[in-house]
Amino acid sequence: MLEPAEFRIARIVGEQRVRAREHIFRRLAALVPSSLAGTLKDLLVVKPDENSSGLQAIKANPSKPSVDAMLTLLDKLRVIEATGVLGVDLSWLNANYQRALFHQVRKSSITRLRELAEPRRRAALVCFLWQSYRDAVDQVVDTFDKLLTRAHTQAQNELDEQLCRQRQTIQLSLTAGN
Repeated sequence: MLEPAEFRIARIVGEQRVRAREHIFRRLAALVPSSLAGTLKDLLVVKPDENSSGLQAIKANPSKPSVDAMLTLLDKLRVIEATGVLGVDLSWLNANYQRALFHQVRKSSITRLRELAEPRRRAALVCFLWQSYRDAVDQVVDTFDKLLTRAHTQAQNELDEQLCRQRQTIQLSLTAGN
């Protein structure tokens, strides 16, 4: 029985990984309708009257929970929904691989993304938008929770102060009456 050399097995495995990735990129690119392909391309363009691309706007996250942050997150959800990317079925693609493509886009500049091969860029952008949508939904819920907690705490503090002033007034009335 012959056993192939370790370097030969490593080379074969490497070749198969490359072929598997290319298959994934082609399959995902085929699922992207032509209207969405144009939208994905537009995300990488900095318009003359703007300072950043549409993709940079989606990448940005509010730092502190506030009403403005909540509105920004809701706008981000609307922008992602408007692309039509949520109509692309990614259930067949491993979730870890989707996150890897998400992080690739997250860390890459617009210039670097433009240099990627078209099928790979489309796949990465679709995964990025899907994951960004999920993350934005989580952030909206978290921000809403923090805003409610803050409002509750403020109301509780105001009520406690009002009750304290009321007790002091009653105490003064009782001591003045004696």
